[in-house]
Amino acid sequence: ENQQQMAEVLALVKEAMVQLEDSTLTAALRQAIMATLAGYRQNISDLAGYNATVVELAHSSKVLTAEGVRAANAALGATELTETNAKAVNEIHLATIGKELDQFSAEQVSTLFEIANQCPMVGGNAVFRARALYTLIDEGQDYDDELLCLQHGILVKSFKQPTSWALSVVPNPASDEAALLLTEPFDGPGVFIVYDALGAEVLRHVVPMESLRHTLNTAVLAPAPYYYQVQGPYGLVGVGKLTIVR
Repeated sequence: ENQQQMAEVLALVKEAMVQLEDSTLTAALRQAIMATLAGYRQNISDLAGYNATVVELAHSSKVLTAEGVRAANAALGATELTETNAKAVNEIHLATIGKELDQFSAEQVSTLFEIANQCPMVGGNAVFRARALYTLIDEGQDYDDELLCLQHGILVKSFKQPTSWALSVVPNPASDEAALLLTEPFDGPGVFIVYDALGAEVLRHVVPMESLRHTLNTAVLAPAPYYYQVQGPYGLVGVGKLTIVR
């Protein structure tokens, strides 16, 4: 609203400047216009100052809110691994992203790396959140959940391609378009699903039957690392990592 008012006042300034070009103006009229211009300048200065104060207040309020939530998070009791993980990731998020900061301390990096390299079925959802934050530090870091979970006696689906189905996505990294390549076509419709670092589905393409190459529109995806899953007519065909760059 202040920016709009400033634009309106600037329009009045322009009109006054045109009036000053009138050679028939008396000294009194010219002095009156100059006084009006001074008032306009003061108005613009006041509006600009108010805008700067509001922006600073909004930033300070966000920082104070993050600090308040940090205090509440610190006061939470945590005994289970899933709870201590969630508490640790919350603390790091509120100390950085919550304050619009993208720099991490060595201790924060170490904590995120340790949690990100846990089996999600043991460490909980905080493991995926830690991986998402760690992407800001090293977007090329990979996590072998099959091996990480096997250490706890938990079997997860292998990320290896089934021998009966070989597939790939090219180019990878991709920009606005990629292609799914199959060595054998589906005998029924399939689906190509893309997930972000938190495990949320962000893109879905239907893969037609009897096709060895299917073009994928990836223009809607922001530059970041993603995970994809390909499902055929009879279930999971393969999974992998897809990186979007521009």
